[in-house]
Amino acid sequence: MFLTLQSCTDKQNSSTLEIVIRGTYAGKPLVFAPGVSYTYFDGSNISFTRSEFFISDIQLIDQNSHGLPVNGVYLCELQNHHISVSKAEEGYKIRIPVNYTGTFKGIRIGLGLPSELNNSKPSDYQSTNILSDGEHYWAGWNSYVFSKTEGQLSNSNKNVLFAYHTGFNEAFITKEILKPITLLPDQTGSINIEFDHERLFGTSADYTNIYENNIVHNGIDFMIKFMDQFKNAFN
Repeated sequence: MFLTLQSCTDKQNSSTLEIVIRGTYAGKPLVFAPGVSYTYFDGSNISFTRSEFFISDIQLIDQNSHGLPVNGVYLCELQNHHISVSKAEEGYKIRIPVNYTGTFKGIRIGLGLPSELNNSKPSDYQSTNILSDGEHYWAGWNSYVFSKTEGQLSNSNKNVLFAYHTGFNEAFITKEILKPITLLPDQTGSINIEFDHERLFGTSADYTNIYENNIVHNGIDFMIKFMDQFKNAFN
């Protein structure tokens, strides 16, 4: 058994990879519910109504740092799951059957869709495929919508709704998360990921002015910067 666990891969066996994503804001569980808000960098109150994004191009990282592909594209819709503190702490779970067993250094995930998928369109897929849903495709971009982050920011003088949507091939980004995973035959191995929504908007020294730029559906320079912050928000 010891030798089996130390091996990089064993394609003769199958197991289940479970990716657990816990949405947070500055270390607190992120809850999508009326009356729940958090403190923005400038002291305003920020609340969220939507946080959804594609994960694709998943790879297990073996002990030699090689990437082993895991099939599937997944749309994570945190707003439909994180409806209470207990659900947020439980985490949004993606379970993926894999043909690998052993110990792994972590995973790589694509945030958005790689160009070979993003250059397709919903009509290319059967209705059972998540990429067939036109709600997550914008024909004006010729691109899928990689992420939607929406909510409200307010203080004693101002109140705005915000919507940040990303897309385009140039905005696709990969995140490497190095946390050990053990996959045993016919069992489930989990990796826990925190997704800090405060970091989506930058840092205290350089953060997005939501009051001035509250709706962004285009502008590739902003999208690339936002997706880079998206990457930094995963740990």
